[in-house]
Amino acid sequence: MEVKGKCVSSSQAPRVFLWVAFFSVCASSSLAQEGATPSRGVDKQRLARGELLTRPVSEKRGSSLFIGGSAWQVIHCPPELLWTALHHTPRYRAMLPKMHAVKLLSSQGRLRIVEFQQRQGAFRFEYRLRLEFDEEEKVLFFRALPYAESAIREGWGYFRVRPDGKGRSLLSYGIRADIGRGLLVGLVRPVVHRWMLRVPSTVKSHVESACKAAKN
Repeated sequence: MEVKGKCVSSSQAPRVFLWVAFFSVCASSSLAQEGATPSRGVDKQRLARGELLTRPVSEKRGSSLFIGGSAWQVIHCPPELLWTALHHTPRYRAMLPKMHAVKLLSSQGRLRIVEFQQRQGAFRFEYRLRLEFDEEEKVLFFRALPYAESAIREGWGYFRVRPDGKGRSLLSYGIRADIGRGLLVGLVRPVVHRWMLRVPSTVKSHVESACKAAKN
């Protein structure tokens, strides 16, 4: 048996898409400010040792329950190469946890719409994201798009690439997502939450391997 999430009806999509297009940068920018680079000495030491630093968040807003948080990871690869990797849609399957399939639906300028499918046993987690690349700041904003089969009712976040001063990259990442309610969703919510905050670590594994291969 496969379990799939639901979202708003497809008849609402045009109206909701306009709302998303207008507010996505504002919401994701606020989250990016919340996920500012850690300044505590102990956090910097953990990052320097190559550890994944996470700050999980669960919060209720009205009838919605959002999970996610912020995460940071030092990646042994120049920022320019990491930023280039984030532009390469086919690599998302290797860069993101439990990813089964990735499909580019549209691309226009700095905007893309990409469909994702993650799997864990019988659970299939399918959704579409609107991606917006800020080339000057090296920030990738994303927001979930509503459609009938989406497992995400509402969600947004960002990737931010910065130099760490030692020829490496500091990847900052933040996300909030409401994956719905129900018994089965409640059972998989902790697993999905872990997937969300592992993302910088899986990006690190893929990009560092690619950087090493490029040098050889």
